[in-house]
Amino acid sequence: MGRHIHIEFLAQPSTQAPLICTIDHSPTWMDPILQFLQNQTLPANPAEVRRVRHRSARYLVINGSLYKRGFSLPYLRCLTPEEGHYVLREIHEGICGNHSGARSLAHKAIRQGYFWPSLHTDAQAFTQKCDKCQRFANIPQLPAEPLTAMVSPWPFAQWGLDLIRPMPEGKGQVKYAVVAVDYFTKWAEGRGPGHYHRGSHRIFCLAKHRMSLRHPQLHRHRQWPSI
Repeated sequence: MGRHIHIEFLAQPSTQAPLICTIDHSPTWMDPILQFLQNQTLPANPAEVRRVRHRSARYLVINGSLYKRGFSLPYLRCLTPEEGHYVLREIHEGICGNHSGARSLAHKAIRQGYFWPSLHTDAQAFTQKCDKCQRFANIPQLPAEPLTAMVSPWPFAQWGLDLIRPMPEGKGQVKYAVVAVDYFTKWAEGRGPGHYHRGSHRIFCLAKHRMSLRHPQLHRHRQWPSI
């Protein structure tokens, strides 16, 4: 019995022929627009129909790929969120990456000719999770809490006076207390007059004013312990 060997001549090596396989075919945000532009297929929901018609006016299909029209930019290639994440990673930390901020990263992706609806949100999330950006970024000089208005610009610039009502009579027949509090340092000064009258506050303020460091000639350059 004879033995036959079949020989087939190929025009090119089979090991070098390109092979394209489908990796993922999950629904994307581009599917309704592509179906409408290519096949005039619309969703069953009337609200979605109006939405797809309105959005499709800003897109076009070139060689089976979806592109977005721009006012002052060339056509932008539309990507899925997974493809957009790869583009952001290459621009942010690739060979020519400079670890720019979220807004700059998003504009760089647009200038490179790419677009997807969540571009700015994804750029913000990507930069916040970058390990090198967190380690070597400039230390922010912002306060740990919101800024509050200051009542007094510097210490001892503004005082508040308060009168404490009649108390049990103490040493020297003291019944009242006049207290002055600095708004900045919360420094308190008190005086206990035996009888309160209209001039008590004035006498108290005059005494403290005469001991002020702004007028050393009044107290002969003495350092008063109450200042």
